[in-house]
Amino acid sequence: MQLDSIRETYFAECVDQLAELETGLFTISSDGPDIETVNSVFRAVHSIKGGAGAFALDKLVSFAHVFENALDVIRNDLSQSSESRIDLLLRSADVLTDIVQAAKDDSEPVDFTEIAAELEKEFNLEAEPEEEEVAFDVVPISLDDLEIEVEENKNRFEISFAPKQELYLNGHDPQKIFRELMDLGECTITPDDSRVAGLERHDLANDHLSWTITLETTSLENEVQAVFEWVLDACELDIKEIETGSAADADFSIDDFLDDVSDLPEVEEDDPGLAPAPELDEGVSAIEAISEVAGIDDLSSGEALAGKPEAAPSPKAAETKEKPKTSKSIRVDSEKVDRLINLMGEMVISQSMLTLQVNEAGFASASPTGLALNELQTLTREIQSSVMSIRAQPIKPVFMRMSRVVREVCSATGKKAHLVLEGEHTEVDTTVIEGLSDPLTHMIRNSVDHGIESIEDRVAAGKPEAGEIKLVASHSSGKIVIEIHDDGGGINRDKVLSLAIDKGIVSPEAKLSDEEIDNLIFAPGFSTADEITDVSGRGVGMDVVRQSIQGLGGRVNISSIPGKGSVFTMSLPLTLAILDGMLVKTADQMFVIPVSSMIETIRLKSADVFQIGDQHMVFKLRNQLIPIVDVGPELGFADKRTQYDEGTVLVVESGNNSMSAFLVDSIVGQQQVVIKSMESNYARIPSIAAATILGNGRIALILDVEEIVSRKVREVPPQPVLDEIA
Repeated sequence: MQLDSIRETYFAECVDQLAELETGLFTISSDGPDIETVNSVFRAVHSIKGGAGAFALDKLVSFAHVFENALDVIRNDLSQSSESRIDLLLRSADVLTDIVQAAKDDSEPVDFTEIAAELEKEFNLEAEPEEEEVAFDVVPISLDDLEIEVEENKNRFEISFAPKQELYLNGHDPQKIFRELMDLGECTITPDDSRVAGLERHDLANDHLSWTITLETTSLENEVQAVFEWVLDACELDIKEIETGSAADADFSIDDFLDDVSDLPEVEEDDPGLAPAPELDEGVSAIEAISEVAGIDDLSSGEALAGKPEAAPSPKAAETKEKPKTSKSIRVDSEKVDRLINLMGEMVISQSMLTLQVNEAGFASASPTGLALNELQTLTREIQSSVMSIRAQPIKPVFMRMSRVVREVCSATGKKAHLVLEGEHTEVDTTVIEGLSDPLTHMIRNSVDHGIESIEDRVAAGKPEAGEIKLVASHSSGKIVIEIHDDGGGINRDKVLSLAIDKGIVSPEAKLSDEEIDNLIFAPGFSTADEITDVSGRGVGMDVVRQSIQGLGGRVNISSIPGKGSVFTMSLPLTLAILDGMLVKTADQMFVIPVSSMIETIRLKSADVFQIGDQHMVFKLRNQLIPIVDVGPELGFADKRTQYDEGTVLVVESGNNSMSAFLVDSIVGQQQVVIKSMESNYARIPSIAAATILGNGRIALILDVEEIVSRKVREVPPQPVLDEIA
């Protein structure tokens, strides 16, 4: 059972190591190699290999060994990197990911012989010998029995190295460290099994071998310590330099020192290069005076001169400063975090109920009860913010996986493209991140297959051979906005409209705007591919994208410039649990409008309301006519309003900067609400994003601002105020 737990931990850490590998190779591909990045990539593969050996995952060990040897070529000489080699390493990382997944699932092994042969050929590894295991004598060897001849230009170090359990759980191998020490110079390794108990008393967590190592090298102490840099937090390490000069072992006394001083040539007293000699107070000895000038506390034993003065640390000591402490992380089951989020939601509901009861009881806000309630509200909001931050994760891991998608589609289509990331450190609720992988994959595949032109067409158009796919993430008005840019040929609107008419998606008489034609690619069954391939052509990809994004409470739009490229924009909530909402009332119903979508509130006047066409109402807001959305009639709760001077307008904005005016009877107040999904229990309801429970126990519907505004803007496009109206 314990072994199963360790195995599970190993594969969990493999995910982190593979992410480190992918990130490092992506950085090398875009910015060129540097030794720190190459080392981090090498460590990731080495750690995966070391842990795999502990669980007898031979195929994983075998491929990781070849991969590691290839990386070692670049690690030893950065000039050995090239575009073709980096591309091969990226593909090898994909294969390594598949092998790890297969080993984790105990599924059919991945065939890696072909790409392993490519690595051996590309990096000239055919004659690469297998790494020799470092053999240890079970009987400790006393250092006193060793005869070591020390050269004057070499340093000697005595290293005490005692690994902790974490070192092995993280997949590190002490033998790799010993091999690197041997590369620095002559090395003698003595094992110590004093911490290892017999089998009947063996403790897996604490019983580990330790080693005493003597190293004779031309390297400095900081270079020796760098060998252990990977494992400093997972071992007990002590590096001591052994004096190699004769001065440390020679008999030395203060009399010898004074005799030497007396033999020095005399110097003229007025020599400007000398500092004035100190005047000796009565009763102060010469030794004490010398001690004061030299900055030595005690000269009487002779030990101070022969030893190491502490007042002037050596350059090596300065170079090996203590590393700054880094924050530690712990692994927590996602179900525990979800449970905490749900409890936080119930706490918000209970706090709303308490607020309602206190207000109904007539307590003033300045009363002790009112002040205590305000304090509770502040604490609740802070706790909620802290709890939600636990589930917030950078979107980078999802973005990094898209580089593999780009490589695979380019390989299948014969095109060239590279991925550029911006804002990959933007944090999003982990639930949103989990739901983004499939939609992003579809859209990236679509951008390469349909957006990026062939190499010949790009050259003819004066573009670089390789296209560019840019993934951008940012926060905007309480939402996360993800954009996918490509510099391809854009959408062929004539072809899209013709295919849509042929498939019966739109009628031949329909008059569509450019935006409406662009969005036809999201229609079910629509595809512009000339033939069905492994990449596209079945007409399900973009329809699935829209449904997936809507399932996350978001929206997706597209804009395109023929010959220049296209931009897909996804607008998603930062979290799927709690939001700040404006509680409004209309037609005796309570609704919630997300505060993040609101711009301003206005008391409506009849003089500012105008009619366009037969049924569309707008109101004048500064230099623009804004479509009015009368919420009650729009949702079927009331008849169409005839008087507009009694209503309150909330001006809202959608993700594509379109505005509408939501007309309600009154504003009740602002409060945090817990989002309860409607779609998972019923079906998708037009104009409704979700529901929530109010403090009085009633249900309030949360309006889908994006959908309502998009629909209204299509009916009444925003336009400047007309002169006759103005």
